[in-house]
Amino acid sequence: MIWFLKLQLFDNAYQKIFIDLSEWGRKYLLAVKGNKRLQDAVKILGKDKVFVAQYRRRAIERKLIIPAGYGLV
Repeated sequence: MIWFLKLQLFDNAYQKIFIDLSEWGRKYLLAVKGNKRLQDAVKILGKDKVFVAQYRRRAIERKLIIPAGYGLV
């Protein structure tokens, strides 16, 4: 039962973090779902690389994603 409560708390915490992100912050996280590269997110979002990179940086700072090499998360 305790593991279920911990899992629920974890899910609720990340849901709250996701909801509190800006619209583009949420769009970025959805665009990189599945370990996509920065270039893939640029194409998916239809924005330039500098615009998308700022949301990548913010997500890394908030520990929502972990960088896994140049342009990878």
